[in-house]
Amino acid sequence: MNDDNSINVDKSIVPVSLDNIRNQLIDRLLFGSFLISIIGVPASVSRYVSTGWMTLYGIHIFLGLLVVLTYLFKNKIPYFYKSLFLVCLYALVGIVGMFTVGHLGAGVWWLIMSAFLVSSLYSLKAGIWTLVMSTIIVIISGYLFTVGMLARGFDANLYFSSHSSWITLLVAASFMPFVILQSLAAFQHATLSLLNQVNDQKSIIHEMATHDQLTGLLILNQANENLLLAIKNADISGKRVAIFFIDLDNYKNVNDKHGHDAGDEVLKEVAQRMLNHIDEDDTASRIGGDEFVLIFPEIDLLESVKVKAQNLIDDISKPYNYKNNTIHIGASIGISLYNDNGTDPKSLRILADKAMYSVKATGKKGYAFA
Repeated sequence: MNDDNSINVDKSIVPVSLDNIRNQLIDRLLFGSFLISIIGVPASVSRYVSTGWMTLYGIHIFLGLLVVLTYLFKNKIPYFYKSLFLVCLYALVGIVGMFTVGHLGAGVWWLIMSAFLVSSLYSLKAGIWTLVMSTIIVIISGYLFTVGMLARGFDANLYFSSHSSWITLLVAASFMPFVILQSLAAFQHATLSLLNQVNDQKSIIHEMATHDQLTGLLILNQANENLLLAIKNADISGKRVAIFFIDLDNYKNVNDKHGHDAGDEVLKEVAQRMLNHIDEDDTASRIGGDEFVLIFPEIDLLESVKVKAQNLIDDISKPYNYKNNTIHIGASIGISLYNDNGTDPKSLRILADKAMYSVKATGKKGYAFA
């Protein structure tokens, strides 16, 4: 017989940690940056045909190689450093682009994406500050180009007619945002899934905290809360509340003769038979061992209480089948009434318990009022 009502959380439903989900996001972004490096860096460098060699291309090659190495060794790098690397990478590419080719390049896109990435990985406030800094960089770059302190060293028309410059812009304006948005969408989906698992876990823990794990009936504390509510409602309606204290007859013989597994199965079946006799507003609880408490609010006539008690005894006394064995038990029921016999849950339960023992002493399989 299982009397352990302690809470044991099912380890198989413990959700994946948020740190793992965030790490998966960074790895997705690293993979996307890896692809961008393979496609974008060669396209960027090939622009030297129309612009001549620029420091920008050397920086792109260096950063591209750094992305490839980071991606290859991503499993050995902590999440914080990988996320910081990506943010700095996007921001640096944007800054270098703005101060070398101005708005002819895709520097603005990289700056915008760096701000978006910061807001997603860290906080909205940090993202806003990054966007403010990006705006300042664009303003400074624009000012330096307009006053002549910075100047492009190539023919803009030749640059615009270069296929490689348009491919570079295409990578920055469409492929890069796609990688980021797709990674963030996967992150959001995984986070929502995690929240659903947490809510499911909370529901299970609440079920374990309020219900008997063997029979699924309420435990005593929860039954007491329901009884207090029934008493308050009875004070308003002027009706009675009936408390049944039920103890199974000859149940010990079930465990001794057929084993504890048989005893557990019988308890489950008893609980189900009890549930067949209660309505939505009634309460069925197992308070330990083979003892149960049923609560019936809004009682008008004592005769209805007697009928409920006898029907329960008759149903519980029907044979039980366990592995081709027929098992017979009975039920003794003690009944107390609010407010005829008491005014608080504890005293009402004690009086019902005493009435139940009076039934035990006079032959079992019956009921008695306090």
